[in-house]
Amino acid sequence: MMTSRRVHVAVCWVYIVSLVVQFLLAGIGVMGGDIDLHMAFGGLVLHLLIPFLLIVTAAIGRMGWAQVGWSFGLFVLLTLQIAMVGIGGDMDNNVVQGLHPALALLSWPYVYFMVLAPARAMVGHGDVSRQRVRA
Repeated sequence: MMTSRRVHVAVCWVYIVSLVVQFLLAGIGVMGGDIDLHMAFGGLVLHLLIPFLLIVTAAIGRMGWAQVGWSFGLFVLLTLQIAMVGIGGDMDNNVVQGLHPALALLSWPYVYFMVLAPARAMVGHGDVSRQRVRA
């Protein structure tokens, strides 16, 4: 159980580092390089693999339904983020497409504060949801 929690924390850090890589790949694509790298990496690693691992490790590590839910919330956020490109393209609306990088930028504090910080507390100090607060 503790191993799953540690893996969960590690996957959060992998997401944050991968997000920097994803911004680099987007920049390369915008500057005339291959945007397919950005699309493939984002779709496979950031949208599918990492949220799946976060959900599974939170469940196996018995980190509570809130942690599983926040992990699933990342999948929902990333699904909306990716959808903004297609929806904006269909509507011929650059503002909707512009939400794609804005949501990407907002995903790292979401992961840090809603998924990683509580998980680190559980790994370092036991399950904080079951501890009593002493006044």
